[in-house]
Amino acid sequence: MSCDEWKRRNQESGTADGNQLQAEGIEFKSCPCCGTQMTRSEEDKATQCSVMICCGKGGFHECKRAGPSCDHKRVDGEVFCGTKFCWPCRAMADENGDIHHESSCEKHPQRLVEPSLDVNDPAVIAEIG
Repeated sequence: MSCDEWKRRNQESGTADGNQLQAEGIEFKSCPCCGTQMTRSEEDKATQCSVMICCGKGGFHECKRAGPSCDHKRVDGEVFCGTKFCWPCRAMADENGDIHHESSCEKHPQRLVEPSLDVNDPAVIAEIG
């Protein structure tokens, strides 16, 4: 099901809106596919996991624990769309499950490259001789 089909099917949602979550001091983001407001689980925060799944179970780790048959439903029965995306930049995964991060994202491959060595640093000079 495409994001547009999911949105049409689920026009009326019982989720808390952004203003309510913000007033409660809860960090939240909207799913880039369906717009559902969500927060990361404590495990996602503790492990600094940046991958999110729009899942009523609570996020990436909980959805993965539920396995391939995860229905993305919350306890109250609300169904989430199941889209995998990057928490910092909200880039959605492609059909292969790969996330192509925004260039400004901390998880973008160019930002993950080791900083170049300072050849004037005495420790580096001693190491490379």
